[in-house]
Amino acid sequence: MQKLDIINRMLAAAGENPVTDAESVHPSAIKARTTLATVSAMVQKMPWKFNVNEAQLLSPNLQGEIVLPANTLSVEPLG
Repeated sequence: MQKLDIINRMLAAAGENPVTDAESVHPSAIKARTTLATVSAMVQKMPWKFNVNEAQLLSPNLQGEIVLPANTLSVEPLG
């Protein structure tokens, strides 16, 4: 779905007329665009089943270091 379609659906839900440009300067379109950006960012930050490996046990190597996989974005130690 295109950004313009989403904005127009949001406007319709609020009883507003649709716009022809996703970058419209109409106050309601600006508010819809801001809300869309906020919600999009929140959804993209959520941990999803396909991008989270919960409770993976990592053991230290011979030097006592725990080596993380190269694609690790964050680690939350237990205990």
